[in-house]
Amino acid sequence: MQESNMTNSVQRLVKIIRFSQVLTSLSAVNHAVKTAADGSFFISVNAVVLLFILCSLLAEPILKLIKANKVQLGFRLYLVLIVMLISVGMWAQGGIDSLNIMSVPILLMFGALYGDLLDSICLCVAMILVTILISFNSTIGWFLPPSDILATGYHRLIEAIFITGFAGYITWAVGHDMRRAFGKLSQEYNNVKASKAEIVRLSKTDVLTGLVNVKQARENYEAMLATLPKNHCICFYFIDLDGFKVINDLFDHKAGDNLLILVANSLTSVSSDNAEVCRLSGDEFAIFFVAKQSSDSTLFAQKLLDKIAEPYDLFGTSIQITASIGIAETVSSDFDRIRKKADMAMFQSKGASKNNYLRYSRSLEREYMKTTYVVDGLKETLDLGLLELHYQPQVDLPSQEVIGAEALIRWPKNNPQDYTPEQFMGVIESTELVHEVGEWVIKEACTACKSWHEQGFKITVAVNVSAQQLLKPDFAKTVERTLLSAGLEPRYLEVELTERYLVDSSDGVEKQLCALRKVGVKLSIDDFGT
Repeated sequence: MQESNMTNSVQRLVKIIRFSQVLTSLSAVNHAVKTAADGSFFISVNAVVLLFILCSLLAEPILKLIKANKVQLGFRLYLVLIVMLISVGMWAQGGIDSLNIMSVPILLMFGALYGDLLDSICLCVAMILVTILISFNSTIGWFLPPSDILATGYHRLIEAIFITGFAGYITWAVGHDMRRAFGKLSQEYNNVKASKAEIVRLSKTDVLTGLVNVKQARENYEAMLATLPKNHCICFYFIDLDGFKVINDLFDHKAGDNLLILVANSLTSVSSDNAEVCRLSGDEFAIFFVAKQSSDSTLFAQKLLDKIAEPYDLFGTSIQITASIGIAETVSSDFDRIRKKADMAMFQSKGASKNNYLRYSRSLEREYMKTTYVVDGLKETLDLGLLELHYQPQVDLPSQEVIGAEALIRWPKNNPQDYTPEQFMGVIESTELVHEVGEWVIKEACTACKSWHEQGFKITVAVNVSAQQLLKPDFAKTVERTLLSAGLEPRYLEVELTERYLVDSSDGVEKQLCALRKVGVKLSIDDFGT
């Protein structure tokens, strides 16, 4: 028996045995009671009656075996008991013409449902042999039953009712269990279908935001492009959140995930029904839809910026974030190409000024490629240690003494296009490279200043710091560790910050400046008055 259905099967088997026990007892009584020719009736205790009584009594130890968790043994003994009863009944009631033969198909079905393959085979072979032997016995007359054993008249009718009742109950029990089994199979099938549908849905959507993922967005884009009407184009918006990493650093990744969900909901709410909104990766999203070629794609971009910039409630704190958007339009480009164009425009938008949008153009792509070359070249140069710091002296005019030096970064080697500081510094400040280069500059400047002191020149060193660096929560601690490592007193390091950064500074920048002052680092304003 199957383990998952063991309890129900045992209960059903016990009920069937109890029912057959009752019918066997009643059959014994029915066979024992005889009616004489004169109308009087008497009790006839014969072999059939004794057998029925014995079988009824044997049912009790079988039930005990089943309840003792020896179900298979009890079930097989019960089958032996039933086969014996049916065999004797067929022998005593006229061979294969006996009413008992009608129980054989029901018994076989019962054995197949509640037993294993071996039980079914043995039961089938046993009933075939019994039927053959009883048939030959009736034909040849080997061992015919005594006449007083035969049930006649209404006793035979009662016997038929008992057999029909027993067969009917087993049929109902088997049918009930089969219906229940089919019901469970149907439920499992429905569960599998639901699971399959959920797997398909998950394969098409972003787990965090519920938006379509890149794979599904690509399929939807290709379908949209294939059915593009005449004089229409696909407008593609590449959206990247500004300063999202800072949110993760200031709070935690759970807050960042919640913010992404809120932003995704905002993008969906402001988009039309025919627009496809998807999450590309991290804090990058994309929206694309079919529009007339004459329509202004920048209007929707501004609408997106305004919606994203609305305050979000995160764990009781009001958070504001902005985004940079790149726009590209096409009537033929595939998904990867249009995405790349919009990405270029977004990158240039983020570098120029955040919370802004730019449309793709050929000139913009040339500028983007230039930026890419600069970034790639700087990474390689930084890894090889080929960047240099030049120091511009700071002179006290009344005394004409050198009181300090300002560190200026130069790229003399491995510079593919001879980029000037004005050209590559803007690129550095617009990418994550600003942190790596900035830490290198501070470390080199502090080391150089310490060496000047050892040579007898007690002067300061000034370094330019980008607001992007100050937005890192651990910037002040990084500077403090660098000073400690170089052995330089903090009062000999001067951090220069462009005036416009102070005007646009956030609470995070202010905290870092306060921390630097607390350590003892000097602060100064560069490009004052601009």
